[in-house]
Amino acid sequence: MSIIGLSARPETLLFLAWAIRTDLRERLIQVHQARQYDATAPEYVLRGAIKYSQPPVFEGDSVYGPVYEALFVYRLNRVEFRLVDWALRGYNAVYLKEAEAAALDGTYSTAETGILWQSIAKNDRLLFHVKSIGRDWGGNIQQVANALRLLFVFRTPLLMRTSTSSFLFQEFVSMSLEQVNWVELAALVLEIPYQPGETLQKEGDDEAMQLALLKELLWRGYVDFGEFSLHPLFSQQVHDLCMDLTDACFQAQREVERLEESQHLYRN
Repeated sequence: MSIIGLSARPETLLFLAWAIRTDLRERLIQVHQARQYDATAPEYVLRGAIKYSQPPVFEGDSVYGPVYEALFVYRLNRVEFRLVDWALRGYNAVYLKEAEAAALDGTYSTAETGILWQSIAKNDRLLFHVKSIGRDWGGNIQQVANALRLLFVFRTPLLMRTSTSSFLFQEFVSMSLEQVNWVELAALVLEIPYQPGETLQKEGDDEAMQLALLKELLWRGYVDFGEFSLHPLFSQQVHDLCMDLTDACFQAQREVERLEESQHLYRN
């Protein structure tokens, strides 16, 4: 029997690479035998397989979790599950299709920029934090854009970056972040008009970017340890330890701000 090759999106090929590591082929064959007239059954099985293949990835972070989940789901929705089903069962081969032009909705330059901004706007705590980044950089759109890029690249959920997590989560979120227009996002944060075509200048001021990263890591520790101090899994001793670490991060952040104001941050 000759096998026809069909072009597929990158998301489809990545999902297929994940799917072949599991027993999904046999499950799909069984589904087709039991529900041969239900065209939606294979996609239902495939979506459920990735959803329930590991502990929850995004639910542990009430501030950033919904942001990364939205970026992940956007890429998951681009998977051509029909092609995955056919390829797993040996009916068709797939190959990478040519890059598709981004579909514009007239509001944002990329869909990923809109998804990220809308997710930020839904969370008062996160919105306050990104607004403070805008103030920290005095409204400089390029510096704010670089600081936001560092924030969301380094803030990916810890569970997503462990060996127990499927590579699909990391890849899909990374693909979405790569398509975010950080200059446009900075303009939204600063509430100023975005000039189409303005690109991100990643080199920037190395000292300033390192300081932004230090501040973000301290704030991240403050948030993360604070949430662990309330986690029902741990003992009171662990809760107390996490509270101490939360306070240490808070005090360190205030001290960094004091050193910055007194111009004692860097070596002479």
